[in-house]
Amino acid sequence: MDMSLMGVDTIPRSEGEKPTKKKHRGMTRKSMLIKNRSKGMKLSIKYNLDGIFVGESAVHLTSYLGVLARTMVPITYKTWHVVPKELKDKLWDCIEASFSLNQKSRRNCMLTIGKCFRSFKSMLTVKYILPFKDQPELLKRPPIKYTFIRDEEWTMFVKDRLSENFKDYREVQKERRKKHIYNHHLSRKGYAGLEEEMMVASGSTETIDRSILWKKAREKKDGTFDEVAIPVIEKIVSRHFQTIISFIYNSLFMITNLQLNFIINICF
Repeated sequence: MDMSLMGVDTIPRSEGEKPTKKKHRGMTRKSMLIKNRSKGMKLSIKYNLDGIFVGESAVHLTSYLGVLARTMVPITYKTWHVVPKELKDKLWDCIEASFSLNQKSRRNCMLTIGKCFRSFKSMLTVKYILPFKDQPELLKRPPIKYTFIRDEEWTMFVKDRLSENFKDYREVQKERRKKHIYNHHLSRKGYAGLEEEMMVASGSTETIDRSILWKKAREKKDGTFDEVAIPVIEKIVSRHFQTIISFIYNSLFMITNLQLNFIINICF
């Protein structure tokens, strides 16, 4: 049984100290999948025109891929690329046991698990290791929340994350992240989910312009944008305003010509 959704939210602590409980939204989805499997049922995945899974079932799938990344892929693997094919095959079997989806989805599923795997290791490093690098006693065992992490795996992982090589690697990644200044606010749904959401809201079946998606993805819940993104947003709005004006002008011009031709045909 996957234990990532059954634990509690903790930081490394001494024995006997009580952990702090925290509810997880994944528990409901996990329970639903287990219930469906016991009945021989699978969630059917919906796809958009680009073959990307979308809709409510896609949210469940994405959440489940995160569970698999945390519970089935040992954190001792340096990168997702070195994870054995045999393990990736097992991951795919788990996915197919709960979801009815196209075989072509395997690549996207594996890419998502890989991203979740990297994010999980990064979270462990930032939240549970680096703050306690000068307190080795607190790093002897994995956090209580993640009971699926073996003690020996945790020891190896901590040693690697506190090494000079990883310190240098982390500095390089920090510099790279500084260049990514246009942060989006998409959460789990991604661009595909955002596009479907906008198409449903507008009642349109046509794909949404990429620049419009880019703008919407950077809109906060209160309708504002990060200051750094505003100049780009203004250019997008200006370009689309010009496109609309041009469309209206051309439409009026065509109508005028049709009316003129109609009058000429009647009179002559």
